[in-house]
Amino acid sequence: MPKKTSSTQSELKYILLALIRLNPDSSGYQLRNIVNNSSGYYFHAHLSQIYPLLKQMTEEGYVVFRNVERDNKPSLKLYTITDEGCKALESRLKQPFRFENTRENSDRYFMQLTFMDFLDSDNIVRYIDSGIDEYSRELDQAKKAQEKMVFPLFENTDGNERSYAETIWQEQCNYVSSDLERRLKLLRKLRTQVAC
Repeated sequence: MPKKTSSTQSELKYILLALIRLNPDSSGYQLRNIVNNSSGYYFHAHLSQIYPLLKQMTEEGYVVFRNVERDNKPSLKLYTITDEGCKALESRLKQPFRFENTRENSDRYFMQLTFMDFLDSDNIVRYIDSGIDEYSRELDQAKKAQEKMVFPLFENTDGNERSYAETIWQEQCNYVSSDLERRLKLLRKLRTQVAC
């Protein structure tokens, strides 16, 4: 019977599989550094999370390791992904992405896209198209909300306070719109590259 894992463990598990696929013969310590120095912007991991998952993934047949003996130090386990691990990773990456209108969720969407390079172009294009649809919808909503921007929240404030609050609110709306436009531009560029 497979062990139950939390959504954070499940996500870290597929991140580790993807990183081991990209960096064969990596130790747990090296993987922690790769996670925290690359995808760490999106996702942060500790050795206390990584080592149990590496053990579990070894038991599941997703990774294998070789011991490297070192002078006056404990032996080093270097992990490599197996065919089963590649199949599990592929299965995970092919699942439809669940969008939520949050920055963290958007970052995770792009992190997952980073790991898809070994999938066939149809799957990658389908994933990119889902992002284009979602971010186009979010951008449309953001622009409509900005056009209809009313500030009932600040009705009872004086001119200076209201002006101050409206300026901040407007800047935040501009930031959201420009961020969505930037993400859409990137996705359209990637789609053109992948579809060729």
